[in-house]
Amino acid sequence: MEYVSSFVSKHDKIIVSSCDAGSIRVRPSGNSPYPPKISTPNPTGFTIEINLGEEGVMNVEVTAEAISLAAGGLYTEWVGNMTGSVNGGKQMEGVASFEMFKLTN
Repeated sequence: MEYVSSFVSKHDKIIVSSCDAGSIRVRPSGNSPYPPKISTPNPTGFTIEINLGEEGVMNVEVTAEAISLAAGGLYTEWVGNMTGSVNGGKQMEGVASFEMFKLTN
């Protein structure tokens, strides 16, 4: 079972706010498999696809620059950079704070 939450806003208007399966797809990049396991290495970032409904699809690449918190291989929090676009349009850049839980062996 995969649990998700997504939130996207544009010009102070909420475009997506959802915990529905299919609202967002996040997969690790680098040499980390999906689903993550306690024994597998941390990813170097994540590939994210968010369904924006009538607005289209947002694709984002997140790259980890530094670990801000780690808890025994079960939880990691990073800071990094992100680039993305909506429907392949104008490339946007920003900073990111993101986390991952590893709950299986």
